[in-house]
Amino acid sequence: MLDKNQVAWACVQGKAHRKTNPPTPCQDSCAYGNLTEQIQVAIVSDGAGSSANSHLVSSFCVKRLYEVCDSRTALLQKIIDSCKTDSGKEEAIRQEWNTQSKELLSKTRADLQEYATNNGYQQASHH
Repeated sequence: MLDKNQVAWACVQGKAHRKTNPPTPCQDSCAYGNLTEQIQVAIVSDGAGSSANSHLVSSFCVKRLYEVCDSRTALLQKIIDSCKTDSGKEEAIRQEWNTQSKELLSKTRADLQEYATNNGYQQASHH
């Protein structure tokens, strides 16, 4: 894999979150890695502080979206390759990225709904 890439991330529990009783957990999450030698992915989430389980949702979503991307590396590679070979088709390639991004996010959202249902979370607690 590509050793020259470095990733750093940090999260901080906000002052208002520390002042609540009980304190609101930090809801920031990140997942990153090399899917292939040509595809690196970084996913970040800033959970919604007003939702009771947003820290769980934030973590679940970044991990699951990474897994969904990893399961579709061949398709992602095909789009990347088309960027190199199909000059003049930038709009079509952009549209394909948009389509695939929506599908990846839709799959993650459906998996989140299932996760919430299986764990007995109310929908409003994980938005």
